[in-house]
Order: sequence, then C-alpha cells, then structure tokens
Amino acid sequence: MSRKARTKSRSWAGSIGKIALVFLLAGALTVVLMVPVVLLAVYNVANEGLVDSAGRTFADWDAETVISVVWNHRVFYYGSTVAQAIGFVAAVWLVHARSDRRDGWRLSGGEGRESRSGRLHRAKPPGAAATLAAGLMSGTVLVAALAAAMWLLPGAMTMATDVDGEIPSRPFGNAAAWTTAAAQLALFVLVSLNEVVFVQGYAQGLLRHRHGRTAGLAGAVLLFTLLHGLNPGLLAHAALPLANTALLALLLAAAREASGGIWQPVGLHLAWSYVQGCVLGVPVAGFTAPSLLRLELPAAPGLELWTGGAFGPQGSLPATAVLLAACWWQLRRLRRKRAAAVYPNPYQEHATR
Repeated sequence: MSRKARTKSRSWAGSIGKIALVFLLAGALTVVLMVPVVLLAVYNVANEGLVDSAGRTFADWDAETVISVVWNHRVFYYGSTVAQAIGFVAAVWLVHARSDRRDGWRLSGGEGRESRSGRLHRAKPPGAAATLAAGLMSGTVLVAALAAAMWLLPGAMTMATDVDGEIPSRPFGNAAAWTTAAAQLALFVLVSLNEVVFVQGYAQGLLRHRHGRTAGLAGAVLLFTLLHGLNPGLLAHAALPLANTALLALLLAAAREASGGIWQPVGLHLAWSYVQGCVLGVPVAGFTAPSLLRLELPAAPGLELWTGGAFGPQGSLPATAVLLAACWWQLRRLRRKRAAAVYPNPYQEHATR
C-alpha cells in the first residue's frame, strides 16, 4: 500500500466511517435476527388467551394493541437483547477480521509492553478471568460506595416496606425471585458485552491505533454517551445524568487502557448496572428491572440532584463524586504504568524488532 493510501485510510474521516460501518452492519444484523423474535412473541401472545381492558381477545385486537402487547412481552424483551448483542458482536468481529487485523491491533487486548524507547516487547497479557473479576469487584465497590453515600443523606434512599410497615424478605425462600435474578443477569451480561465490545473494544481500539491514546479515550467517551442519548431523563436537572454518563464512559475507557483488554470494563459495566437495577432495585440510566431488593428514592422536589430522580442514582451528585474518584484512580494507574515503562499496549499484535 502506498504512503498516500495509508494516510487516507488512517484519516479521521476514514476512522469515523469504519465505526459508522460497524454500527450500520450491526443494525442490519439485529433487524434480521429480530424477525424470528417478533414472530415468536406474536405466537406466544396469540396462544396465551390474553384479554384487553375492553374484554377483547387477540383475534379482535387492532394493530396498535397487538404492537403494544408484543412490545412488552417477555419473549420480545429477552429476544431483542439477544439479537442486538449478537448483531453488534458479529459486526465488530466481521469488520475487524476483514480489514483491521492486518494492521496489527487486537480487540481483546495485545501482547506488547512498551518501553521508554517505544519498542514493544512480548509479554503474556493478563488473563480474561482475572481482569473480569477485577472489573466485577470494582463495579460492586463503586455501587456500594454510591448507595452508602446516598443512604447517609437525609431522605435520599430508604428500604421499601409492605403495607404493615415491615421490610419484605423478597429474595429469601422465593425461588421465582432468584430465577428472575438469574435471567436478568444473563440479560445484563449481553448488554455489557454488546456495548463494551463495540465502544471500548472496536471504536476505542481503532482510534487509539490510528490517532493515539487520547483520541481513543475521547472517542470512546463521545460514542458511549451518544449511544445513551435517548435514555429517559438524560437531560434532567441540569443535565447531570448526561455528565455522569460521560464520566462512566471515561471510567470504562480508562479501564480498557489500564488493564490492557476489554474484560475489566465488561465486568465493571456489568456490576455497575446489575447491582443497582437487579439487586438494589433502583432505576439504572432511566430504566427499571425486576430486583431482589427494592430501595426507594423520594420524589420530593429539590432532591433530584441527590437522588438522580427517575434516571436513578447514576444521575446524582453522589454518583458524580464516586465516578470522578474512580476515573482519577484509573488514570493515575495508567500514568504510573507509563512512568515505569511497563505500560501494556492493548492494541499491538506483533512486537517490533
């Protein structure tokens, strides 16, 4: 390839175009995979004997009612998540295998360590299980710190009680609750894998390889934030949820750089979302999910900055403090590795000679 062709392929326009190509391909694959999901959901709705508020059965429903019921059906709920995860992971793998692997950078992390002279030396990358466990632990600790901070604030968070004022023991002795929690865990694993593979795996990896570390970090933050742009409540109370979403994106991107692979940010994203939504029972980025416990956030005016409102704790000032501290720690860890000349380059596949 000529120097002119290489320069063109590595331009910003070319990089953004490749990321857009992966996104469009992922969307197309997801649409194809959604066809059997929709058909299966419609089949289940038609055979469950459901009756609407007017007493009509499925055969008498209009199109709007059918769409509404199918949209909220469990088959569509779980199937759409599986289809999207397969679509994005497959699109990333196809494009990377077809045109990026030859450039010498890897999605899952690399094998090089960079010395002060810039020469890369072969080194065994951290194990996926170890970095995934580190991410899970980090995310759980962050949520615990966030919950503790909000619990100490007057009226910020309380445990839900039943009609007699007692705290219900929802998860204990309730097999259905644990079954739902397991199903939700599988769902959150797919969501975390889907987002991290596309944003921190492909987009950040491509931008870092072509334009440098800072470009990779900035691009990952921007793309992750844009992907969550339609979340309900993102621009509420002075757009604090938007700012915290960007901080979460920076934390995941920094974890990708510091750990040398995608598995720590996958674990971090999973624990951050799952523990909030399916263990504590608070909204996660504007969405709710079945949970083992249920913590209540007061809806009194003026408390949104402290509770996150309908967006959930992720949109609160305590979350800002927790995420800022976590980002500072990850970036400090990254600087220390560079200063010690043992920074793991997570994108270089072959050591230079």
